[in-house]
Amino acid sequence: MEPNNVAPTGRSSGSAPQDQAAQTEVITSKPDTTSSQPSPIDKPTKSSKPLIWILAILAVIAIAAAGVFAYLYFTKPTTPPSEPSEETSQETPPEETAEETEITDTYILRDLDEKMAILHNTDETGPLIKKLGVGYGYVSPLYKNGNLSEIAKLAHIFMATVPDYILTSREIESAIAEQGYDKDSAQDFSTTVHDGIKGDTMAAKYKDLFGEDLVKGAANGEYYCPGAYYNSQYDFYYNPTLGCGGTGPYFGVYYKNKYTTDGEHAYVYVSAGTFNAEDNKTYCDIFEYGVSEQSKPAVCGEAENPDSFTINESNYQKFAEYRFVFNKADDGTYYFVKAEKL
Repeated sequence: MEPNNVAPTGRSSGSAPQDQAAQTEVITSKPDTTSSQPSPIDKPTKSSKPLIWILAILAVIAIAAAGVFAYLYFTKPTTPPSEPSEETSQETPPEETAEETEITDTYILRDLDEKMAILHNTDETGPLIKKLGVGYGYVSPLYKNGNLSEIAKLAHIFMATVPDYILTSREIESAIAEQGYDKDSAQDFSTTVHDGIKGDTMAAKYKDLFGEDLVKGAANGEYYCPGAYYNSQYDFYYNPTLGCGGTGPYFGVYYKNKYTTDGEHAYVYVSAGTFNAEDNKTYCDIFEYGVSEQSKPAVCGEAENPDSFTINESNYQKFAEYRFVFNKADDGTYYFVKAEKL
């Protein structure tokens, strides 16, 4: 057993160990070669990762920028057309955009004239309307406010030229008696009433003129002279007074210069002026009683008297213009909505 152990050790001094050393160098050189080869490969791999990330980020930014540019570019042409159309629809009412044509239907013209006469508390249905003194005061609030109070609406219907609808005290007394009331009650009531209109007649005229259902008695608490107050016991509107005092110095003149329609609406254009009997001046607009000199409209000229002051086709453009607006009713006629200064 020992010779076998010594023999391998003794070979180290011979030629065989040189071969072994050479062989060992070859064996050890291979790991060195393999260990030196990965290092140049690993270094580029590690240094390329930040570059790849930078390129990826730049690509994302470029894509996002391209998307924003495409959105702004392709949406820009479609935005402007929509905005003006919305602004136009908000600023311009539908009634002003529709084309107005002259009214030639004689029935419609006559109906509008009758309604304009009631609104002006007069029996004049021609192109020129004149109101003197206290009558002027009934019309000026309409032009100032664009409409009438509830009691004024009833009073204008009551006082307008509707003789077929007006009941005298005798007729009221007779009508009350026919309803079964005793004669004394009928006489007592009739002596306090100077004129009257049946409730249903007033309701029909109210609906025709203002397009609304009349609530009978709703305006009884309001003051207006002459008045139109409702008596529920006998179903009458009546005027309890004969008059309302004196007259004033102002004389209103109203000229209906045009009648038009756009189908759903009818318009009556009115030129309005005022004559002052105190100084014979004519004013280019209408105004209410009691205004100061500074608040009065501009002076349009002078006239010798109210009768010599007129507005017609030759001079109406000098005066203030108002438009009376009527809406179309189911029966083809038109009812009053408002008066507006142009």
